[in-house]
Amino acid sequence: MSKAKKQHWVPRFYLKEFCIPEESTRKNPKVWIVPREEGDKKLVGINDVATQRYLYSPEDEVGKRCWHTEEKLAGLESLVSKIWPQLASDFVDLSVESVRKGLSLFVATLILRHPRKIADYKKIQNDLIKYLDSAPKDELGRPNIKSMEIGGHKFEMDRSDWHDFSNPTDYSFKKFFVEQIHNEAISIAKILMEKRWSIIFSENPSFITTDNPVSIFNLEKNVYGLTTKGTFLHFPISPTRILMMDDLFDEPASQYYHLTEKGPGPANITSWIEASSFMITGRDPDQVIEEMLSVDRK
Repeated sequence: MSKAKKQHWVPRFYLKEFCIPEESTRKNPKVWIVPREEGDKKLVGINDVATQRYLYSPEDEVGKRCWHTEEKLAGLESLVSKIWPQLASDFVDLSVESVRKGLSLFVATLILRHPRKIADYKKIQNDLIKYLDSAPKDELGRPNIKSMEIGGHKFEMDRSDWHDFSNPTDYSFKKFFVEQIHNEAISIAKILMEKRWSIIFSENPSFITTDNPVSIFNLEKNVYGLTTKGTFLHFPISPTRILMMDDLFDEPASQYYHLTEKGPGPANITSWIEASSFMITGRDPDQVIEEMLSVDRK
């Protein structure tokens, strides 16, 4: 079996939910793409949306590629895609453990597999290298630091691989990105399992998605993580469903809330703010943008 060279960070079965109506029965249906920065809206087949060559199979120092992560993600997508039609248009019981487990793991991978994570990891490591390199050195030229305190937690320093750590390669960053998908997906999924889940729904196609479909917000804090009090997640499942995960445990769980009279503008703004590069929709993009702009006028 041939290996996938074009590897998606937003799965095609998910993108298909947001295709233009007249393309819904095609193998490669088109969606509207609206850039955040420069460029015009355009129709693009989902095979060419949110994809990058060898994203999860970077070539190592000897020219070899590992396909394990791409295959694992494809397996998860195959399982989740079986329940997606119901999630996208029906009223699935959100308290069912199997549904929560599968969806939590899927959302966790969406958070981890976006290629902008590579740039994030680069910045973190380069900042850490700069900080450690300014410290006094031992006889081998390594930072003479045995431990560090970050966020109130003490971490022991292993300086044995300092030379490799302080001279990262493009491959080392990509390899770390792939490893984090494996290492962190389950722990993130467990956090999401503990959130209060609800869905905002509309009878008619209303909601957009983006190339970064999971929006993570905290309205009370500037610095926050998934476990910080007040952090919530916003994930469009389809043009008629948005999954919300929060910690409002005083409110009833597993509820479906009808879209309010304010319309889809506020929800779509939430998605748009967290988009990395572009909006994805099957609706008229001009109408979508007008709905978002009109929020400030109401």
